[in-house]
Amino acid sequence: MNLSYTFMKLLSRFSKNRHEVASNYFRKRGVIVGEDCNITCNILPSEPYLLSIGDNTTISTEVLFLTHDASIGKIYGKEIASDLVGRIVIGNNCFIGARSTVLCGVTLADNTIVAAGSVVTKSFPQGNIIVGGNPAKLIGNWDNFKEKSKDNLFSLHGKKGDVAKKIILSNQNKFIKKGEV
Repeated sequence: MNLSYTFMKLLSRFSKNRHEVASNYFRKRGVIVGEDCNITCNILPSEPYLLSIGDNTTISTEVLFLTHDASIGKIYGKEIASDLVGRIVIGNNCFIGARSTVLCGVTLADNTIVAAGSVVTKSFPQGNIIVGGNPAKLIGNWDNFKEKSKDNLFSLHGKKGDVAKKIILSNQNKFIKKGEV
């Protein structure tokens, strides 16, 4: 792990606005980061100036943004074409799930959720959608997701450790279906 990134993570723990500390760290390295973003891992690609993240976007743990791919050199030969390079644009109010990978040249519209573990190989220009899989494809929309998840909703924003645990466990009946013990 990068020493400056580790220092930033430590510094952010003592800050009133830890999310802004992380966003500023990535901005200083060339990433375009909007306002009110929550970035929980080291997202720096080899060309940080090719990564743009919109406002109110969350990047979960272990997400990779690959703005550079050297595989084409095997096809053309390094003397002709050694690299694929492309911009990655993440819209406003998006969520990129844990351990997802977003490849060069991808643009995600506003209000896009990327399911955990997905590999996003192409752009999704429509918003209010959920994409997932390898390669990622359209798997749902926001309205269906809201309906499907309504029985397991919690407001844990800003709550940590024992406080979050107490809220979850006090509502454990949400996790037991009728007839189960």
